[in-house]
Formats: sequence, C-alpha cells, structure tokens
Amino acid sequence: MVVLDDVWSKSNVEDLLFEAEGYKTIITTRQDYTIPISNSTRVYNIPMLQKTDALALFCFWAFGRPSIPTTEDEDIVKMVEAECKGLPLALKVIGSSLRGEPHLVWENANKKLRRAESISEYHRDNLLHCLETSVDVLDDESKQCFLDLGAFPKGRKFSVDSLLDIWVYVRGMEWQDAFVVLLELASRNLLNLTSDPGSRAISFGCASELSFSQHDVMRDLALRLANHDSSIHCKRLFMPSKEDSIPREWLTLKDQTSKAQFVSIHTGL
Repeated sequence: MVVLDDVWSKSNVEDLLFEAEGYKTIITTRQDYTIPISNSTRVYNIPMLQKTDALALFCFWAFGRPSIPTTEDEDIVKMVEAECKGLPLALKVIGSSLRGEPHLVWENANKKLRRAESISEYHRDNLLHCLETSVDVLDDESKQCFLDLGAFPKGRKFSVDSLLDIWVYVRGMEWQDAFVVLLELASRNLLNLTSDPGSRAISFGCASELSFSQHDVMRDLALRLANHDSSIHCKRLFMPSKEDSIPREWLTLKDQTSKAQFVSIHTGL
C-alpha cells in the first residue's frame, strides 16, 4: 500500500501512480480535482465526527478527559464544541486554547464562534474564521510570535534556533522568554515540536536539538491575520507560496518605504 498524504497538485502524484496486482494507492487531499480518475478509482469523502465522538475529542483537549467535568458549565462547553462543527482540527485547537481558562473566556469564545459562518471541510475560510479564537486568547507578544510563523513554508520541519533568533534579534526578546512563548504555542497546538532521537527532555538548554513544524491550516491562519494591514503599513511581507516573481501587491511599495520588520520570499527557483 502506498499513501500520498495532503496532495495539492495532480502533477505531484501522476509519476508515482501505478497499478499492479496486490497494490493499492491512497491519496488524501482537500481538493477532488487533484485525484487522477481511472476505472479503479474510488473516492471517499470523510465525514465530520459524530456528536458523541466530537464532544469526547473536544473534552480531551480542553480538560484532559473524554467527558465534561462536573465543575464546568456543561451548556457553554457544548455550545463551543458545537460551533466546531465536528472538524477534528478545530476541536483540538480550540479545546486546547480554552484549557484552564475562566468561564468569561469561554463565553467570549462562544460569542465569536457564533458570529462565524458554518464550517465544513470544503470551506477553508470558515475554518480559519473559527480558529482565530485560539489566537485571541494569546497576549500581544505571543500573538506577534505566532504571526511570524507564516514566514516558514508549509510541510517542512525547521530548527527551533532559527525561530528563536528571529524573536530575539527582531523582536528584542530575551532568549528564555522566547523559549517560554515557544512552549506556550506548542501547548496550544499552534505549532508542533519534535526532538532529535535520544535527546533530553524538552528544556531551554536543548533548543538546538528541537525542530518545529506547523499544520498548513495553522500557517494559513498566521498568514491571514498577518495580512490584515496594507502592504505599506504591515510589519511583515510574506510570500505565501512559491512564485516566480514578486507578488503584485508588493509593487505598491516601489516608490514608498515599507514598515516591515520581517520579509519572507519563497521563490519558484
């Protein structure tokens, strides 16, 4: 069995596909047109989680257990969980962001989620709308650090040292404070930390042995929030995907001074 995960382009898989007795290929994608169609192709649209499973997953990330604790407001928990519309990523990220938070924060999160449109696996913008709540609970410094993550291309791991360098030398943070923010973002599932095999437990002294990566939806969220300001006034200029030329909106800066502190160019070369 060959598994091709998170495919975005049909051309990326055409050279890898083959048919032979006893072999199967599984492709996961958010876009149906990337799937090469043949007589043997079978398409399965993965449904959202059912109510019971969705609530259990949400409670696991929000409370560390598969059910609502008796000390919590059952109604508000179920209302917030319902706004995730059964999407596992939303259940995980929003549940983690509300873990240990007071009742007032839960109520505020519910109000914001209710103002967003319904979420489904086919409506990426609606998911980002929902996930913005997980960033709202961060303090301003941590939020700015999260937005910096949009500079790193999706689908790859990067050294934690490279990220800490940005926060220390661009944001003027102390090394230890930057590492604490890193752990906070990881605890809220806004980035993923991995350590080298055989390395020590995660601590400030082992930063050079750590790598980080980000789910592409969370990176898209960082890009979305970072681009709220115009190109002239924004703090960051990020090229979101590989391009052969400078983005058109950047041309507005040709005869003007940009206030960007951080520029990320992802060329097609």
